[in-house]
Amino acid sequence: ARGSLMSEKTAARLEPMDALRGFAALCVAVFSHYQHWGGAKERYPFLQYKAASWLYVNSWLFVDLFFLLSGMVLTLRYLEPITDNRIGAKEFLWLRFSRLYPLHLATLLVCAGVEWPLMAAGQPTVIYPHNNDLYHFVLHATYLHSGWFEHGWAYNMPSWSVASEVLVYVIFFVIASRYKKNYPVAIFVLFLVGMGIQAAKLSYPVLNENMARGMVGFSLGSLLYLGMNRLERAGHGLRLGIGCLVALAVVCGLAYWIGFDAFIGGGVITMTLTVFPLAVIASLRVPPLARLLSLRPLTFLGDISYAVYLVHVPLQMVVLSVTQSRHITLPIYTNAFFFEYAAAVVLVATAAHYGLEKPAQRWLRGRLRPAPAHFTSISASAAP
Repeated sequence: ARGSLMSEKTAARLEPMDALRGFAALCVAVFSHYQHWGGAKERYPFLQYKAASWLYVNSWLFVDLFFLLSGMVLTLRYLEPITDNRIGAKEFLWLRFSRLYPLHLATLLVCAGVEWPLMAAGQPTVIYPHNNDLYHFVLHATYLHSGWFEHGWAYNMPSWSVASEVLVYVIFFVIASRYKKNYPVAIFVLFLVGMGIQAAKLSYPVLNENMARGMVGFSLGSLLYLGMNRLERAGHGLRLGIGCLVALAVVCGLAYWIGFDAFIGGGVITMTLTVFPLAVIASLRVPPLARLLSLRPLTFLGDISYAVYLVHVPLQMVVLSVTQSRHITLPIYTNAFFFEYAAAVVLVATAAHYGLEKPAQRWLRGRLRPAPAHFTSISASAAP
């Protein structure tokens, strides 16, 4: 895009952001949801290390980093084409659908394939013991399972964040297409709405914490991109990056010294408004850090991050259903099992990405006529 933050080549792949997204997805899968294996959490591997201990407790916060990255990427790739009427609602929604839905549906079917036979046999289901009925299956299949009409967690519940993003995508298109000249103001209003919902602790369909987290993170990411773009044009990109890196080091140092809970507080809003933006800007605008995060092993994790996020619970369900039926005790407290689980997540995610995600995305986008040439050549990946 003319005058954009990055060059045309770099715009196609924001590699440091890929690395951040991959790291976040793996931490959610391996640390936050290690608890799905059960057992005593105080005996989990590597708890003697402060970083690992923090990740076990707080890596669920990385979902809000996904929202922020998604807002940045979609603003970069879609804002100008939408405001210039080069892409309409049908094309935009189909591009997002083709990116997200195939793997979402496949993992939902795997979860149902594990849970329903257990229910039919009168046995308890694994991981999420309630609400694995047809009603909630339909909600999951239509992205209405988070912040709409659900009665609790079921099936592949980490996909709640994807359901929240789907609504935000629709709001983003409406704002970009109808408030072209006042887009920054309109997206800031969405940010304020999300903040207000969280502050008021509302719990209604759409007006609830899950949806608000998506609104706040996405709109902040969009505003962050626009602000970075302006500062970059003014020649302040490097100074901005160094300043954010220093500020991030200070924040992390104080959190380590004072204590995360005492310094950061509730976590979600503080991380979304401070730590995550500082980390993203520093990663993009400090050249040595950007080069480090652009190494292929790290960007590869970004490529498969959506699959990592969606396949890890179905993988756990399959393993747990088999081991429990055969009365096998998993060595969940050993370091070896921890690494085996992490490796299994990466391997299954890689297979899902190249065996299902990409082929299904190509096939579905091939059904779109006429296909927008600018977008069929770009991997429109964002956050899970």
